[in-house]
Formats: sequence, C-alpha cells, structure tokens
Amino acid sequence: MIGFTIVLTRKRKHNIKRKKRLNFKIKKPYFSLAVFLIITIISASIFIDKKEGESETVKVTTKSINVFREIDNYSEYYIPVVMNDFTSYKKGEKISNDTIIKLGIWSILSKENKSEYETFNGKLYIPATDVRERITQLFSKNIHFENESVDDEKYSVVFEKSTDCYIVPVIGFSPEFTPELESVTVKNNRTILTVGCLRGENYKQDSSGNTVAPEAEKKILITLKNEKDGCHIEEISEE
Repeated sequence: MIGFTIVLTRKRKHNIKRKKRLNFKIKKPYFSLAVFLIITIISASIFIDKKEGESETVKVTTKSINVFREIDNYSEYYIPVVMNDFTSYKKGEKISNDTIIKLGIWSILSKENKSEYETFNGKLYIPATDVRERITQLFSKNIHFENESVDDEKYSVVFEKSTDCYIVPVIGFSPEFTPELESVTVKNNRTILTVGCLRGENYKQDSSGNTVAPEAEKKILITLKNEKDGCHIEEISEE
C-alpha cells in the first residue's frame, strides 16, 4: 500500500507540473496575440493620423498669430494687395505694369526696415533690383514687367534711370482700406490668408482716446502656393 501510495503521489505531482506546463503553453499564444494586436493598433493609428494630417486644415486665429512673427505675419503679401485694392486674381492672368510695380513697392514698405534706404527731401529711394526681387517673391520668376514711373490719383512713384531707383513719397497717401489679418489656414501645400478690409475713414476714438478699429467692410482670401523657392500668390478673391 505504501508503495502504491508513493507511486500515486508521484503521478499526481507529475500531473500538476504537466498542467502548469500546459497552462503556460496556452497563455503564451494569447499573450503574443495581445502584443501583436496592440502593435497593430498603434501602427494603424499612426498611419491614419499621418494620412489625415496631409489633408487636415490647421487654422490659426489672430489670438495666436504671433507664431508667424518671424515672417512678419505674411504682411508682405496681404498689405500691398489691400492697399491697392487688388482683390481679384488667378495665377496666369495678366496684371498691368503699374499695378505690379505698386504691389512690389508696397510689399517692401510693409515689411522692411526703411532706414536701410536713402531718404532725401521726404522721398525714399528704393533700388529697382529690390523691387524686382519682391515682385518675383509675390508672383514667381515667371512674372514679367518693365521698370517705369507710376502716376495715378492715389500716389505717384518715379523711376529714375540714372540711379536705377524708384522714388517713393514717404507721406501723403491715405488708402481706402487698411488690412487686418484674421486667420491663416494651412492645407497641403497651400496657405490661405483671410484678411479683413477696414475702411480708413471709419476708425474712431473711445472716451479714453484709444483708437477703435471698425468692423471689416469686406474680406478677401489670398491663396499662397508653397513652392521650393518660397510662397507665391496663386489666387485672390473676395469671400
């Protein structure tokens, strides 16, 4: 009986160990499967986020527009457009020579430190090479124009051949609208500026003497195409 009992006990222990081994073998595949599913889910979510990010529109409001301070809030694009009431354009359309020149000059005036240019008798001398460079930035190197003086009812710009400079009066111009950048929307390789046009004569002062801007009378959308050599105006339209 004793020997039989010993044999039985050994057999029972053997079954317990075997059961443990079986349990381990059963759990291990489930654990591996769980790890595989987790990795698959994470990989899929990263892939989906990436695909969505390619077509997602990121909107930046004026409350956080200071993130663009390094490029001066795109002012070199939207200020000349609004100041010259240039609110309708599609890439490839013909632009009058004087309009191109005015857009280039105002693009410089809206961004650059004017102290780098020579001033004489209340007039600013801007090299024609700088104007050409800025026009190329606005519309790409495919744009064509000729250096010439511009004379209209708003303001006059003189091109002086002897110095190869544009002579711009530093005072005496009151535009119909002033611009207010409201938002910047980025989608794929396009940047869309939403700009409010505020009529200059509607600015007022409050009781404390602070200037109060009016509501935008109209809004324009400026679409910039992000290319290898920078952003270029692709389209301008009223919202």
